[in-house]
Amino acid sequence: MKQLTKIFLLSALLIPGGIVHPVPLTAAAALIYDATDPDLVRQTSGISGTTGVQNVTGAAQAVPNGSSVVILAGHGESGVLGLGSGASGGYHKGKDLMYDKLQDVKADLDLINQRLGPDSIVILSGCNTGKDPHGKTLLQQMSVILTKATIFANKECVGLTRDLKKGSACTAEVNKYWQQSSILAAQKSVVAQANRDQFKRMNAASCVP
Repeated sequence: MKQLTKIFLLSALLIPGGIVHPVPLTAAAALIYDATDPDLVRQTSGISGTTGVQNVTGAAQAVPNGSSVVILAGHGESGVLGLGSGASGGYHKGKDLMYDKLQDVKADLDLINQRLGPDSIVILSGCNTGKDPHGKTLLQQMSVILTKATIFANKECVGLTRDLKKGSACTAEVNKYWQQSSILAAQKSVVAQANRDQFKRMNAASCVP
């Protein structure tokens, strides 16, 4: 996987009720997407630092050592992120992250945690993944395993956009931006709301892929 160079990122400490104290850092970032979704294959074309995968094991293996920001992108629904199931919906063992099913991919999540740098960011970039109680449960359960990271998930639909006025986590390559919407954040089982403006401020004027 290509490493993105000199990207200015901000991580945050999570406390009940909000996200505070952004801390600047410069390190590797990666966008790992479901390669069985033809829309994602098309949308990620030409963006550096991206890897297409067909299951959660492939996603874990694609995370660079010492990563500070990892975006896992795929079809989403409340409490679910697909990493090999395309847009088929529902749950597919080994191909999706789903609340109450993380034991199915625990070894893969442990590998991701090992490869993350300290105070890292993991973004679950799928439509509605953080929505409703199931979304909150997924974040809580993932944050217990990914202890090095603050984990974000969208409560609305997301995608790539060429509108530079939209989005908050993004790569400014060929004017393509990876758009995030209303955000939930979790750290060590604590979940809090992070609205779009807060998330945008956290990333300041810079972007992750």
